[in-house]
Amino acid sequence: MKIRLHIVLLFIGFSQFATSQVEATVYTDFGHNQVAGVFMKSVLAGDYEFNKFHIEAALESDVIGDETKLLAGLNAKFSREFSVKEFEMEGGLFFIFSPYSEILKEYNWGFLLSTERNYLNIKLGTNFRTYLIPNGNVSENGNLIYDFSYDLKKADNNWNLGASVTNFDHFLIHQETNPMFNIHGRYKINESLGLKAEIWYQTAGALNLHVNYFGTFLRTGLIWKI
Repeated sequence: MKIRLHIVLLFIGFSQFATSQVEATVYTDFGHNQVAGVFMKSVLAGDYEFNKFHIEAALESDVIGDETKLLAGLNAKFSREFSVKEFEMEGGLFFIFSPYSEILKEYNWGFLLSTERNYLNIKLGTNFRTYLIPNGNVSENGNLIYDFSYDLKKADNNWNLGASVTNFDHFLIHQETNPMFNIHGRYKINESLGLKAEIWYQTAGALNLHVNYFGTFLRTGLIWKI
């Protein structure tokens, strides 16, 4: 009886995996900013999708910079797709850990809601930030995070090109008044393999009309759907 039960559970597990999708992404950031100078980072990310649920995780490593660390950033996200009338949406929780140095570490967690309409992709949410420093912790609560992206083609096209304005990335969240801009593109080689490239411009601004240059970087990567 136990053997039969194990066999049934095994078949259920295989059937669930067959209806799911795993996506692995490897990319590299190479650029320059006012703090670190020339830098290079590598990232390994994975996305598991099952019955409209998404579980994502990513690990960032410093390759070139002031400090080279195996763990320069950690990102995790859990989300689910749902519909509101005719609008397809996705909402979920995220967590980011950024160990900048031995004396300064940063935690971020929050909520993110996204929707896509034809060529426009909108993401809005809020984050709660904590800086870990030797003399105590400093917290920021309820900051606005946003991402507005416009693409030339629809998401299922073999190639695409677009532009975004946002105040967050996979391992970084800026204040609302410090936007970042990027031009992004991707090309689908086949059903399992794709290429991506992005050019980013980072700003450091304040509550005024003047926004200062902070840095730029190029992101190139490989997307593999298993």
